Amino acid sequence: MPIIAKIVSTTGAVRHVTLSDDPSDQEIIDALGGKVGDDYDMLGQANGYEVLRLKNGSTDKIVIGDPPQNSAPIKQRASCTISDTNAANLAKSFP
Repeated sequence: MPIIAKIVSTTGAVRHVTLSDDPSDQEIIDALGGKVGDDYDMLGQANGYEVLRLKNGSTDKIVIGDPPQNSAPIKQRASCTISDTNAANLAKSFP
């Protein structure tokens, strides 16, 4: 079942992207506009979400549900269900 993540630009504009419920690193990199060989940083976690950004100098950030614990019986992330305003504020809170 797919999930929704939110991409936040430096201006605070938010767009929604659909990902698999256990997205691969490459799927997240692709959503952020990266290419094969790129990597991302986890900027921080709060309230069941994490904020990620590409290491290649990109300024867009993705707000996505926390990754599942390694011991979780079902490996899946949750959709980003917070409002676009809250997603933008969360992304801005991590430099």
